[in-house]
Amino acid sequence: MTTDTGTPLVVVAAPPLRHGWLKFIVKDLETNPRTQYKVHLYGVIYWLINFPLIIALFFGAPTLWLKLGIFITLIYSIYANFATDYGSMSAAMAAFAPAGQALPALPLESPAAAAHYAESAKLLELQQRQMDLLDGMKHLHAEVELIRRTVAPDAPQPPGGIPRP
Repeated sequence: MTTDTGTPLVVVAAPPLRHGWLKFIVKDLETNPRTQYKVHLYGVIYWLINFPLIIALFFGAPTLWLKLGIFITLIYSIYANFATDYGSMSAAMAAFAPAGQALPALPLESPAAAAHYAESAKLLELQQRQMDLLDGMKHLHAEVELIRRTVAPDAPQPPGGIPRP
């Protein structure tokens, strides 16, 4: 084969279409919480934009709704199943991840807000220790009363001591 100018044409076969890049997208969607968050965020935005349109279609053009309603319901159910299945798979993968392979943590609050929880945890720990000490004191009080009753039941009460019941 030659062109109009006489230069020979070389026929090169197109390289086969490879889908190796797709495994990286699927792996990222399965294991990366940030990617999952973005997918669901865009899904929420999509549904929020389409909701008024669907309502307008349902009430404004009922005959067109009869034709498109089944298709729209199909698309919604596919998305719902997709989101649920991938969310479940991701949770399972996170639960059974190897010891050295932890998924990244997503901070839900600012560090200043998170510090509040650390202080609350310290206060709860101190409160629990205080309750344990009080329980210990009640136990010791009961033991002292038992000793008093058995050793000297008629002994006078010491001044400022623990009153008898």
